[in-house]
Amino acid sequence: MDDVRLARWGLQRSEIVRTVATWEQGLEVARVRAPNGYTVPVVLAARDARPRRLEDLPILAQPGTVVPLSSVTAAWETEPSVIHHEGGQRVVSVTARAAVGELSAVTDSLRQRLGKMLKLPDGYRWQLAGRAAERRAASWRLVTLAILVLLAIAGFLWTAFGSLRDAAIVLGGLPLGLVGGVIGALLLPEGLSVAGMVGFVTLAGIISRNGIMLIAHLQHLETTNPQSARVDLVLRAAEERLVPILMTAGSAFLGLLPLALSLEAAGSELESPMALIVCLGLVSSTALNLVAVPAFLVWQASGRNRAKPVA
Repeated sequence: MDDVRLARWGLQRSEIVRTVATWEQGLEVARVRAPNGYTVPVVLAARDARPRRLEDLPILAQPGTVVPLSSVTAAWETEPSVIHHEGGQRVVSVTARAAVGELSAVTDSLRQRLGKMLKLPDGYRWQLAGRAAERRAASWRLVTLAILVLLAIAGFLWTAFGSLRDAAIVLGGLPLGLVGGVIGALLLPEGLSVAGMVGFVTLAGIISRNGIMLIAHLQHLETTNPQSARVDLVLRAAEERLVPILMTAGSAFLGLLPLALSLEAAGSELESPMALIVCLGLVSSTALNLVAVPAFLVWQASGRNRAKPVA
């Protein structure tokens, strides 16, 4: 600040600081007591009336005139007051918040626009960080681990059933049963998050369990009734596993339904997306496990019977 200019307008340094702080932070006019016992300040702010440039802020001088802030300052410093370093390099952070739309979509659009519009001098670079970057990294880790776990599950099923075909039938029901989960992900306001991907993992476990119940019971019937036709055994296995599959899926659905219905409630940001994906996935997976998988087994058994040579 220029003391000569301040004296000309009859101003003090403290008055300039107080005026700038009022324009930036608002003017506290009262304090009220909240129900939890804390006092909350009541602030008047005029963000819309604030000039675009800081040097154009109006300052009330002593003679009753209004002058811009640049009239009492000798120069403006554009450098930051604190220089942060990360990995031995200077870092300047620019924060933003996605007002509308999916966070990942907004981040991808921003990355494309910055790549085309922003030209930095040599030695400078930019990168997007924050929630979107952390979500992307966590998603890739989760997808990688899910693929490894699916491979391990396939090996365990092969060992348990003693048949690669039956193991493939159980795992083949996963993409069909995830239809409801995909619909649930499309209904999420912020798109698919890490919590939603955990819901897909949970849903995959439930789908696999239902398939294991059906195939294991079919193998048991084939062992105890070796003379029966496979088509009859498939229909019998589907009929006898109907109630256990419906009971397990129904109990899980009703247990997660309150969380799924509280999608926009405060405090349910993590549980609600997972619950919505699991609930909708249970509907489609249960129907497909009770209809599509037995239908495929019947079609396979019928094709095998047609392929047998007539004696």
